[in-house]
Amino acid sequence: MQIFSKNHIGRLKRLAKKREKEMGIPHLVTLDQEAQKMGFPNWAVFERTSRQVVRRGPVFQRSAEDMREAFRKASQFDGAQDFEAAVRLTLPVLTHEYLNGISALEYARDFVKAVLSVPRFKIYARSIVYHEMRIYLPYGLESAGTSGTEYVPVGRNYKPVGQTDRHKWVDYGEHENLKIKLPQAEWQAIRSRFGGSSGFLYNDGTTPWSSRAYAERYLQYLEEIIEMAKRYEHAALAPSQAAA
Repeated sequence: MQIFSKNHIGRLKRLAKKREKEMGIPHLVTLDQEAQKMGFPNWAVFERTSRQVVRRGPVFQRSAEDMREAFRKASQFDGAQDFEAAVRLTLPVLTHEYLNGISALEYARDFVKAVLSVPRFKIYARSIVYHEMRIYLPYGLESAGTSGTEYVPVGRNYKPVGQTDRHKWVDYGEHENLKIKLPQAEWQAIRSRFGGSSGFLYNDGTTPWSSRAYAERYLQYLEEIIEMAKRYEHAALAPSQAAA
């Protein structure tokens, strides 16, 4: 069964309301049309079904002891021909689980906060947390589409965050659930303030797993992007909310 978040349902309602205003179609008809796009016969059936299960998306949760364990060298994979591939096979694929790009960034934010809670900050390249950070933490925001305002967060191997297969080819434009809209001028200003004009959140000399200071800097960068993305999203929705 396909399930939908509260934000998704609210957006469908606003789209239906907008089309009612623009085309003079009764609101109930435009609601039914939105439901039919989702594969439901009408809005009443869609709403009744969506109330049964509401998707939240992945939430990062890990005990302090489990996080400390993730910091240790993963000796159980020492005999593997490809150490990294062996580790990645044990990690969950989250790419299609995120509700949206902001959800992916918030997951990464909570992950970094948990990492920083460990008193002794030393991350080995042969630890679980090292590979998790390369997969679930955005290395950069890659342009998706031609608008110049849509981006997809990618991990260190340039794969969409949450993808564990580092060799699988991807088309960023196909990952609709991961797209983030950012105002170009403000995004440029934030990038400049953090030391560069590119869309990357760190470089090989400032990786968030190399030191506590770099992890804290990365977290600050991430939080500013999240705040900006939410503000931009709310501003875009404001006209339709006012009309409703």
